[in-house]
Amino acid sequence: MELEVTNADVQEEVEKIKPKIRDYIIIIVSGKTFNDIATREGKDELREKIKNQINLFLTKGQISKVYFTEFIMNS
Repeated sequence: MELEVTNADVQEEVEKIKPKIRDYIIIIVSGKTFNDIATREGKDELREKIKNQINLFLTKGQISKVYFTEFIMNS
């Protein structure tokens, strides 16, 4: 997964809280079913949820976009 940020300060901040971000992502994804994320709409909803939650942690700017670079699903 890659994050698009609004400025360099945000990138630094993201690097510092990376364990917190990873933990959150694991928790949210583990609560999803195959059917929840099998569609484009489901993936878009997941992106939005991840982006919004990470933005709550940040103080120096915002995440503008979340990109999935790998996506492995087991049904």
